[in-house]
Amino acid sequence: MRSWLLVCLDFPPEVGGIQTYLGEIARRMDRLAVVAPAASGAPAYDATFPHPVDRIPLPRQRGLSGVPWLALETVRQLPWGRFSGVIWGHPKLAVAAGLVSGLGGLPSVVCAYGMDVTTGSLRPLMRWGLSRAWRLVTISSFTRARLEALGVSADRIRIVSPGVEAPDPDGPRAAVSGADDRPVVLTVGRIEAAEGYKGHDRVVEAMPLVLARCPGVRWVVVGDGSGLPALRELVRERGLGAWIELRGRVGPGELADLYRRCDLFLMPSRVIKDRSGERFEGFGIVYLEAARVGKPVVAGRVGGAVDAVLDGETGILVDPDDPRDIAAAVISLLEDPARRQAMGERGRSRVARSFTWDRAAAALTGVLEELS
Repeated sequence: MRSWLLVCLDFPPEVGGIQTYLGEIARRMDRLAVVAPAASGAPAYDATFPHPVDRIPLPRQRGLSGVPWLALETVRQLPWGRFSGVIWGHPKLAVAAGLVSGLGGLPSVVCAYGMDVTTGSLRPLMRWGLSRAWRLVTISSFTRARLEALGVSADRIRIVSPGVEAPDPDGPRAAVSGADDRPVVLTVGRIEAAEGYKGHDRVVEAMPLVLARCPGVRWVVVGDGSGLPALRELVRERGLGAWIELRGRVGPGELADLYRRCDLFLMPSRVIKDRSGERFEGFGIVYLEAARVGKPVVAGRVGGAVDAVLDGETGILVDPDDPRDIAAAVISLLEDPARRQAMGERGRSRVARSFTWDRAAAALTGVLEELS
């Protein structure tokens, strides 16, 4: 079997959900070559990556301006007998996918995640390219429905969900209390002013209701971004600084410790509609990270969270626009340790069974084998 070529706009060592998805799956696949943007720290990363990576400089704003560079590099890389096909790592590259597939007749697979197909000025061109892709790979049933709304036939769409490292069978299963034995609710995610769909503001509104029943609780928030100053100000205005810790960005070791020590994970993401389109959580790898260490999850009943969290089994899905519903879910779990532990165990087992990176790589390999 010949190699496939993976062409990316987003790839490690840059940080983000798409970068993690493509990097973790690609390193577990066989017979692959990668074209990716130049990035700080790339030489060290590429030296340990199991496949060849060709780095090219791209403009900082990787809209349509980045597509010609990647398309030309892809054509340069393609002595037409060398590769079985091309995996395009972002819908913005769908135009190039259509052109290259038309020129060389190679199978093309385009990856789509969420907001990348519902926002932005490139949608008309993107729709043209998506219509010419042999397969569309997406991460959730929610995004699959958005692709179908763009006119992509369901029989060309495959879901390859994200994953995490397999749970350690010898790792801690029971909840681990915080250092001062106060209950800890954890949220991890970017805090961007232009997005705002992850629900931090609604949790601030819910906190007084939670504190009325669980007065010792702490809400620990990990993540930075352009919206962090406004969130700090909102916490100050509401007088909640004693119960809400905004940690900003933390290192991997500290983050792993926070996951282990929290009592539950909370991120009630919602769908936000504006002039540019829909903004939402395409899946939410953080939900899997919490489940991996046996923590129950409270998430919004929209977007990819519906695939990541089994309502009533591994967590609770709530109305993400209703602070009372968010508070009720948090309170119900904080007041019932046995239920928390049972949900956490079920989540951990589900991750081990269905949401590891090894499983994701095998699923994408299966998609490619359909086209071989």
